[in-house]
Amino acid sequence: MAILNHLQSESTNDLLQPAPHLVAPKKICKSRLRSHTHSKPQNSHSIPKPSSNLFLTPSELSNGNQLHYDPWTVTDNMVPEGKRLDFGKGHNKYLPAVFEVPSHILVGADLKDIIQRTLIIPWPAGNQAYNKFFFNYVKENLGVPQGPNEKMAALGLGELVAGDMAFTMRLLARVPSAPTIRFDLRNATKGQLRSKVLNAILGNVRGPLCQEEQEHLEYQQKLTTTRAAVNAFRTRNAKDYRILHDTAEPHNVPCVGCEENVCFQAVQMNLATPQVHHCVNDLSKQLGFFGGMHFDQGDSEGGFTTMFSLPDLPNDSGWGGGQFHLVELGLYVRLDKPVVLSFSGLRLHGGTPPLAPVGMNIAWHPSMGISLGYAPRLFESKTRLEAHY
Repeated sequence: MAILNHLQSESTNDLLQPAPHLVAPKKICKSRLRSHTHSKPQNSHSIPKPSSNLFLTPSELSNGNQLHYDPWTVTDNMVPEGKRLDFGKGHNKYLPAVFEVPSHILVGADLKDIIQRTLIIPWPAGNQAYNKFFFNYVKENLGVPQGPNEKMAALGLGELVAGDMAFTMRLLARVPSAPTIRFDLRNATKGQLRSKVLNAILGNVRGPLCQEEQEHLEYQQKLTTTRAAVNAFRTRNAKDYRILHDTAEPHNVPCVGCEENVCFQAVQMNLATPQVHHCVNDLSKQLGFFGGMHFDQGDSEGGFTTMFSLPDLPNDSGWGGGQFHLVELGLYVRLDKPVVLSFSGLRLHGGTPPLAPVGMNIAWHPSMGISLGYAPRLFESKTRLEAHY
């Protein structure tokens, strides 16, 4: 699922306030983090291999298995009341179909003024052989699309705009049974509560703020963006938020930044500088592994990543903020203005750098900042949490 909203300056304060229609969660136990920024582990490979072993092995590639599958197609009537979106002739035949529907069970009446468009993406999640082929095909043939915003439509990609919510329709996939869920939670202690949150974003020892102005600003920024991310997520994902909250209780998951934060236990900051207009590079040169197409294989399967784009670009016409791409879905988001986007980091994604106008030299000061709050997999179980600390 992906949810996008433009973060306008006049509405920023609204995100910092608790959602009025949601009950405040219980307080949680004090927990310490090792540092103020939890960076994701580095990986020398361009794309990590998920635990489900999605990508073809070298022996499978040598046998030509990548040629064994035609594109998986769907009929126009597969999604009830759905209207299939047309992305033009440039749309890659292996990318999934996208349908717009008038409503969805997870989009409540209280969100009707926020969610402008609901999208459904059918996908054969239970067909492991086809998924192996598909992800290898994406890795070898698609990658992160490059170029200015005007080029994306010609490539047959779909643009997510403010107020969009997209769901994947997982076909042929297994779902957890009730006995399985009960078995996983059988050792949870009834009534276990967590005490008041500890804002352990910086270290426990700090000097005078007059001597550490930059550190203080970073500290306050993380507190502010954490609360904004949590309340943006609570407002638009009320059901998912309640699930995360109820799961966090027996697992004693720490809240960092604000008492309501059961969504994000780690923060990452990315900073990219503009490139010349004809640049066709992704962000891998500037951000390493996280700049190219990748999975966040350390993310929680039940969690979401919420991304804030913070462009600092001149007001002159011709500047482009780059894009953020959900590569395997063929969807992208323009980053010309501040936006907030929630998505699963377990999907292939990547970004492109800001672009200067045609023929203009790049000044030193423009930049694109990306703030990401996410939930690491290690917080999913008490055993992993104890092993980490």
